[in-house]
Amino acid sequence: MAGFFQVDVDALQRFTTSLQQSREHMETALNALRSTGAGQVGTKDLDEAADDFQDRWRYGLGQLKDKITHTNEGVDKAHHAYRETDDQLAKALKQLADGMPGATA
Repeated sequence: MAGFFQVDVDALQRFTTSLQQSREHMETALNALRSTGAGQVGTKDLDEAADDFQDRWRYGLGQLKDKITHTNEGVDKAHHAYRETDDQLAKALKQLADGMPGATA
C-alpha cells in the first residue's frame, strides 16, 4: 500500500510569509551596510578592513536575499497549486454527492 501524502497548505502560506520577512530583513541589513562608509571606524587600516568586511557581507547578504526570493517564489507557486487542487477536488466531490440518489441540494 502506498504511503499517505498530505500537504498543509496553511503551513505553506506561513512559510511563504516567513521567507518574505527574511528577505526584508536581508534588505534592511544591506541598507545598513550601505549607510556606513570608509573613514567612520577609526584608523586607515581599520577602515580598510571594515570596508573589506562590508564588501564580503554585502555580497553574501545579497546572495542570501536572492536565494530566499527564489525559494519564496517556488513555495508560493506550490501553495497556490495545492490550494487550487484542493478547491477543485472539493467542488468535484460536491457535484458527485449532489448527483447521488437521495441527495438534497
